[in-house]
Amino acid sequence: MSTVPLTNTSLKPPDLKDLGIHHDLIKAKAQSAINNFHASLLPALHNQAYPPVPGYNLLSAEQQQGLREHQALSRTNLINLRQYLDDISSVEAFAEPLLQDALLKAFGIACDVRKNVITLTTLNTFTKEIESRTTQTLLQAALHNFLPEQAEKGGIARGSHLWDYKSTRSSDPAPKLLEIDPVAFVRVCRELDIGKRYQEHLAAIVSPPQARDKLAIASVFSAHERSTLLLQADVALMNKHINPETHATLMRFGAGDERALYGSLPITCNYMKLDEVQFSSMILFHGDPLEQEQRCIVYIPGDPISCLKEYDNLRAAHADLMIKLQDATYREFFIHLAPQSQKLALTKRFNNRFAKGGRDPLGMTQQPVSGNLFEPEFNT
Repeated sequence: MSTVPLTNTSLKPPDLKDLGIHHDLIKAKAQSAINNFHASLLPALHNQAYPPVPGYNLLSAEQQQGLREHQALSRTNLINLRQYLDDISSVEAFAEPLLQDALLKAFGIACDVRKNVITLTTLNTFTKEIESRTTQTLLQAALHNFLPEQAEKGGIARGSHLWDYKSTRSSDPAPKLLEIDPVAFVRVCRELDIGKRYQEHLAAIVSPPQARDKLAIASVFSAHERSTLLLQADVALMNKHINPETHATLMRFGAGDERALYGSLPITCNYMKLDEVQFSSMILFHGDPLEQEQRCIVYIPGDPISCLKEYDNLRAAHADLMIKLQDATYREFFIHLAPQSQKLALTKRFNNRFAKGGRDPLGMTQQPVSGNLFEPEFNT
């Protein structure tokens, strides 16, 4: 989860190491944290000048001070978190040598898995003619789940091939076929099981065997997530995306008060799903039960348009998300939040809905959070 600057941000997707939604940072401890602020950042803190963006100067002096304190806490906690995050490879960096070694061992071919591609065809159900083609790098293809039947003889449609690269211009040299059968490639990918191995890589870092080490890591993650929520609530108030009462509720919740009231109801939270795709970095806060008071808050850490925003009801939240997704750059950011195994399918659905004018409803539903919202969670 990233510390979002108080200026207009570009729509370039942020570093996903800083994203997430997953101890006690009450105001009484904020000044203590500032006193222990990392030495390299002290000059920046002392000289911090917030830009004259609309909203900041309208905050009360107390609210401005709270915002500065929460930004300082968020930066400090991110520094503490980096000692663990720097040991975590991206799934692409982790998978690349594994896939290259497996292909060399299986086929005797030294593949460039970021350049070499696989083209998969789809046949018309009735005519059996080639209806469409999709092309991905070998690395991209390996990171998405192939079905078991695709690893069987005849599991990949005719006309599918592996190539040395994908040409994009008529002047490019003609791609050369790689002597690897697509079904055999799928079989290697399934046997390699990159997703499982990557989970083991993550677990070795964030879930060490010693209870003391595990507690220390959980505490660092939790402190970072809590301070980031507090900061984003401050920014949302400044941008008038939430009202002062909602801000006060989020301050209590982020500081550890799980009995905080949202209106007259206890606040609760859910992960959000677009149909069957669950986003652990897309959180819905609302009063429990939602049917009694329909107001809700959507929290998407790292969102370049609105990280945290309140809506009259879930339908309004869904409509606003659909508007944001009309922007191709925002869709790229949003797809990064999906589990790795579902990114390809989601990309295709987004292209059909927003690029080709399809009518995919992309229904939004809730999934209860099991356990603590602020505990680290990694999805592939």
